[in-house]
Amino acid sequence: MPESPAAPATVTDKPPSLRVSIQVHPLVLVLLPLALVVVLALVVFLPGSAQPPAAPSAALVASSPAAAAAEQSEEREDEQAPEQDDAAAEVAPEPLLPVEQSAKKTAELERLRAEVQRKAEREQLLTAARGRLKVKVYYKQDCNSCSEARRHLAARGVRAEEHDIDQEPRARARHRALNPRGRLPTIEVEGKVVRGFQAKKLDKVLDREASARLQRGR
Repeated sequence: MPESPAAPATVTDKPPSLRVSIQVHPLVLVLLPLALVVVLALVVFLPGSAQPPAAPSAALVASSPAAAAAEQSEEREDEQAPEQDDAAAEVAPEPLLPVEQSAKKTAELERLRAEVQRKAEREQLLTAARGRLKVKVYYKQDCNSCSEARRHLAARGVRAEEHDIDQEPRARARHRALNPRGRLPTIEVEGKVVRGFQAKKLDKVLDREASARLQRGR
């Protein structure tokens, strides 16, 4: 068979495309993601771990037993400080008085002591003089005021003559003469009549008559 004539060649201005093929080993494809994961882990965790540990918070420090004990000790010291100051103030000696004031104070004490002693001596003299007074008491057994008056006279050192008007007719007549209204008790003190019992009134009469005896030297 006769051969067919060949097709004419086509001429173009574009150069033929260049194809580059890169071959990557399969192991690299596996290790590369692992390496990236490791780097990310180091970046995330290493800065946090490199920081120094934070100091315990103030609340934790305050709540610790040692801190609480220290605070209690300081509070006790603060409370004891004013007490110690007060004790020191009490113990501190008083400033010495000048010589003039000391002498004046001594003279005043001597005057008071002499006055107390003088009153005590006068009371002794009055008691003795009351014991020498002529006192008569007219009473009845069932009279409470009479019993109180008799006890009072005895306590004041007065030795009184006691007359029961229910038992002694002459005493009853004398009582009527001294006290027509019949009030009890009726007391004669050196001829002065005291009707009824009032402690202050009776003491006033007794002291007046005792002082009069002292002035008369009896």
